[in-house]
Amino acid sequence: MGLLDRFSGPPSKDKFAKLAMDRIRRVGENRKLLYDREQFLLRVDGEDSPVFFMGNAYAEYCAAPRESR
Repeated sequence: MGLLDRFSGPPSKDKFAKLAMDRIRRVGENRKLLYDREQFLLRVDGEDSPVFFMGNAYAEYCAAPRESR
């Protein structure tokens, strides 16, 4: 997140999805990640791929103090 994002409140769902995808890649996931905006989920491209429903994670992230995000 940029400096201005730190003062403007929680990110939009789309920005949160980007943050999540960036973090997932940073910890070593090299497969293509797909974001489904309508269902607010991330999944790894491919058959039988893992799915991450982001609703609860987003709510917890937004409720957390800024310094804990």
